Amino acid sequence: MTNIIPLPQEVLELCIDELGTDIDQPGSRTALQSCSLAGRRLLTRSQSYLFSTIHITWAKGNAIERVVPLIQNLRRVLEENPDLVSYIRVFEVDVDFNGMVGQPESGLSAIFDMIHKNMVAGPRNRWRNGVHELRLTGRDLPTNWSNLHPEFRQSIFHFVSHSDGAAGRINNGQHWDLRPPTLRKFHLDFFAVPIDLITRCCESLCELVLDRVWFADNNTFSDADRTKDEAETPSFALTTLRSNESISRFMHALSLSSASPATLLSPINTLQLSLLQKLDIQSAWEVIKLASKSLESLEIGVNGSYCVGPPAQFPGPIDLAEIPHLRFFKLKVHTAIAEYSLKPIPSLKFFLDIFNLKSSASPSLEDIEIHVDVQIKKWPIDPSQIGGLWQHDWTMPDALSLTNGKFPGLQKVAIEVHIMVEYDRSYVWKERDRKELQNIRTNVEGPFQDNVIASPSKLFFSHSVFVTSYSLET
Repeated sequence: MTNIIPLPQEVLELCIDELGTDIDQPGSRTALQSCSLAGRRLLTRSQSYLFSTIHITWAKGNAIERVVPLIQNLRRVLEENPDLVSYIRVFEVDVDFNGMVGQPESGLSAIFDMIHKNMVAGPRNRWRNGVHELRLTGRDLPTNWSNLHPEFRQSIFHFVSHSDGAAGRINNGQHWDLRPPTLRKFHLDFFAVPIDLITRCCESLCELVLDRVWFADNNTFSDADRTKDEAETPSFALTTLRSNESISRFMHALSLSSASPATLLSPINTLQLSLLQKLDIQSAWEVIKLASKSLESLEIGVNGSYCVGPPAQFPGPIDLAEIPHLRFFKLKVHTAIAEYSLKPIPSLKFFLDIFNLKSSASPSLEDIEIHVDVQIKKWPIDPSQIGGLWQHDWTMPDALSLTNGKFPGLQKVAIEVHIMVEYDRSYVWKERDRKELQNIRTNVEGPFQDNVIASPSKLFFSHSVFVTSYSLET
């Protein structure tokens, strides 16, 4: 049997590519594993997809001791087959609170160094594509940078900064050409890190994602984490920043570093921020102003329970006319009022007035989305407060009024308001409380009148407006 697969190589590769594009679908990875064992003609192409994403993780509750042998096995495979390293595009690592996964005996630092060696240097005729995305995730509890082993910290820093320190250790003094960096996205989740880990990333970095990230009081690295010849200021320019943590923490840490916020943030064209406290409003305003000349997509998430009212130094609303290239704008407000909270139900008018849609003008804006979600677990409740939650009467004619010449490029407007009042059924057995519920239903004015759903323990008020370019033109 000379050829068990009598098909052109191009056809076989197309079949593998079809499986590889849906590798996350059930059965696709298993099929690729079977193809890699079917013959040499299928092996290389299959491996390029099987090793494109490496995720080192473990099931919740499993001891870290069970993970270390798997890491050691991966290290052995990559050492025996060094070409596999060049297939890795996404590298994701879950790090335990104590940093045990990064101890020298686990071999994880060695894996970082092997991947970094492929990314940084080598004979020019053997340059390959390197890792495009790195994600570090803390497990169970926030992982503190200081808890990691110095060797592991150094490997991570060399990885993201594209410095040649690791390459110099690995290549045993051989002369290698420094290749252009390939890292484009850096994702930190549930970590406490020094700001230098971000500001000293390589020049190819264009997307930064921060989820539940804290910044250490000491914003500089120790000498063990870096080499003396590394740059003090960032050499990259972000185009995408997604922060689901307090943006004021990031801006404060940035102000204490040697990096220039203007250099770092002004090229951003896609911005996603979360406002979790009053200080975040001021910081978000600063970031938007810095990125205003290049910003195309702006998404703001607001925790209405803690961002009630502007901070003392808030300079005022943002004029969308100062963001000349803005095409997409989304505002998402979530407010939860606890059962025993003494806070009043906040008005949403302030969050809408920050951007002043009825007064601003933007010739480039194409898409506006506003989502409001309010959950109230408080009893008794003043019915007038619910009516006051939505002080902008966003009805269909009002949405159409956005096209009165101020937004000539507008193609879609989507507005959703959901208010849920939850209560314990034991509270409403008295006639007085039953009347209170009825008052809530009958006294809510505006767009909620025809969109009320009642159950034995909940009242749900819903209002939606969706306008497309077709109805805008009519």
